[in-house]
Amino acid sequence: MNTITAPLLEAMAPMLGPTVTNIFQLMGIAEEEIAAAIERHPLESVTINATFSVLCPRMNLFGGKTHDLYRNHVQEMIARVRAGKDTRPGTKAEIIAAMSEASFAAVLTASAHTLMDRLMMEVFPEYEQPDGWAPQEEWDGACDDTLATARKLVRDETRTIEQKRRSE
Repeated sequence: MNTITAPLLEAMAPMLGPTVTNIFQLMGIAEEEIAAAIERHPLESVTINATFSVLCPRMNLFGGKTHDLYRNHVQEMIARVRAGKDTRPGTKAEIIAAMSEASFAAVLTASAHTLMDRLMMEVFPEYEQPDGWAPQEEWDGACDDTLATARKLVRDETRTIEQKRRSE
């Protein structure tokens, strides 16, 4: 978060309420990740800056979740934009958030549970599976099928950007 926004947000937090404060914190994360990506890839600054338009936090997914999960979402979206890939399918972070919410309503299938663990290990390298737990799939490739379905379910059709010409 930039040096002006952080103190201002801290001072206004009691008046804004937790949801608005969280949105500004997530926007700050997006700004940090965009700045870090531009530092690593300065010749792609125009393209990377365009990513901000598709980083509006989906509070139904990221509200109440760790900011590290949203940070991973931002990093994946920046990578997609840099590669010229479709930004509409759900990110790994969005799938984790959605599956986490779904697990409160119903027990996840073995494949969904295995997929969630697999994604957690990719998103959070420090994540460790419980002792004695082994991945399970109802059929060979079930996790991949579940991932494809999950990407479609959390897909955001409004999340598109016009690819801007890469800076030279």
